[in-house]
Amino acid sequence: MSLALMLNFFQKLKSRAQAAAPVAARDAHEVPSSPSAEDARDDSAQVPTCQSMVVNGKNLAFGGAWTPASEETGWKKILSTAFNDGYTHYAAHEHESTVGLFGALPKDAPNAYAAALVVAQHFSAGGTELFVFQTGEQCGLVGLMEYAPIPGYDVMGTQEQIQQLIREFHDINTSQLVHSYGNVNWVADIQSLELNKLAYKADAKSKLKRIPNIKLRVLMGLVSVLCVAACLFGFQQYLEMRQAEEDALAATSRNPNLLYEQSLAFALKTTGEPGASHLQVWRQFFAKVPLNVGGWNFKTLECKPLVCDIVWARSSGTFKSFETQLPPAMKAVTTFKLDTDLVKAEVHTQHKLTELFPADGQKTVDIKNLPVERDVQKLWGSQLQDLSLLKNLNVNLSKTTLFGGQGNPAELMRPIVKGTWSIEHDIWSLPELPMPDYVVPENLKVARSDARDFRYKIEGSYYAKAK
Repeated sequence: MSLALMLNFFQKLKSRAQAAAPVAARDAHEVPSSPSAEDARDDSAQVPTCQSMVVNGKNLAFGGAWTPASEETGWKKILSTAFNDGYTHYAAHEHESTVGLFGALPKDAPNAYAAALVVAQHFSAGGTELFVFQTGEQCGLVGLMEYAPIPGYDVMGTQEQIQQLIREFHDINTSQLVHSYGNVNWVADIQSLELNKLAYKADAKSKLKRIPNIKLRVLMGLVSVLCVAACLFGFQQYLEMRQAEEDALAATSRNPNLLYEQSLAFALKTTGEPGASHLQVWRQFFAKVPLNVGGWNFKTLECKPLVCDIVWARSSGTFKSFETQLPPAMKAVTTFKLDTDLVKAEVHTQHKLTELFPADGQKTVDIKNLPVERDVQKLWGSQLQDLSLLKNLNVNLSKTTLFGGQGNPAELMRPIVKGTWSIEHDIWSLPELPMPDYVVPENLKVARSDARDFRYKIEGSYYAKAK
């Protein structure tokens, strides 16, 4: 908009208002109250509700308080002041840097478009212009100067009010050529412009927007900054704590003693029960085994801590006779082996020791009370040497290796070592075998050598402190 034209227009408007003031004061008591142009553009402190015309489902809003936005009075300052004054919506003419302020929208019109912006952006030809529209009893007026809405001439009112404003507008602009557009027939030399064309051109650029609460946004911004700062501080603390944990974990992973202690604790769960407990159960079970069952002879027995397997060789019986005469108290699971000739077939039975003998609870090697390696080898080795004096008795004792880990025991603080041993002799010596607490029997094998003689072989491990 031309600044000279705008200044000239406002000076004329001001001088006209000053000239009319004494007359209005003198005749106020004589003039009856009636709607006027001043009522249509009320500038009182009370912000009116935004008025609109509904055309093709779109609300064309009138009554905007238009003001230019200069560098000194930017949009943010204008909107902040407008919000404090009670305005709720605004529309911005970005090309001409003009802002229109509107009151609250009607409840049935949550979305509305500034009629002044629609005509300015799509129907204005420049210069000084008036746009006048009517739908029913509603009349709307928009005044433009060089494509920008003129303050005080974006109003909605009665036909009488709008006509009075038009006369006033022409009186102020006597030196200007005023072009008129609209859909009314009571304005001279008006060029036709239908409301449905305005509704069609109403778009996002002319849509009314809610005025933001600048102070609230600033406050929320400060709160957000504080929250972000707190989050960053907390995240930094978390990273430092996590780094400390990772450093501690890395240090732990480099500590061979701690790694060994962890793997040792797991390995101890697999050692089996030390002492004579397993050997006693094996003896009791072997005492229950018959030498012949329905024409099938006992051949071999192999026991581990929780189960025993027996192989039966056929002499004259059948599969049926075996199952019929096998004592139920042995709780056997029978399998027929047909790998060889049917006449020389075998029967295998498996017996779960936990179903035959009550368990006292599985114990493991107590590494705290273990003797050192030299003492274990001396004590257990001496007992095996004494047994070796018996006729036909064979014994063996191996060297130790690190138990529960890998590496050199000399490099660890509390290493545990493990060795193996075995005893092989006639069955009569089985009940006499000593089993100290650092010795674990792991496997027992009994074989029938002839009709009356049996030999056994028992194997296991021994444990000791390396130092």
